Amino acid sequence: MRYLIFSIFIICSLAASGQSNLTFYTEEGENFILYVNGAQTNKVAASRVKAKSITGEFAQVKIKFETPGAPELKKGIMLESGKEMISVIKKNNKGRYVLRPV
Repeated sequence: MRYLIFSIFIICSLAASGQSNLTFYTEEGENFILYVNGAQTNKVAASRVKAKSITGEFAQVKIKFETPGAPELKKGIMLESGKEMISVIKKNNKGRYVLRPV
């Protein structure tokens, strides 16, 4: 019985380690909707959004700002298994939104 419980614990630990979390926030407090691999993460626009339990080594991210006329931001992100990745959304010198890891 102990071996069965231990085996289940090991399998659950390995499965959980294959998942990553992504957190995005805007530098100036702009609200946005986050899409990860085509799936909408948050229903209400917010300035800080966390996507949990992302599987795989790569994620396609799309950010739609609540501000009228603001362009969408699309970016592919390499994921590190079992890690929390945090990025700030800010404007660069040309006034375009970019993602910067924290």
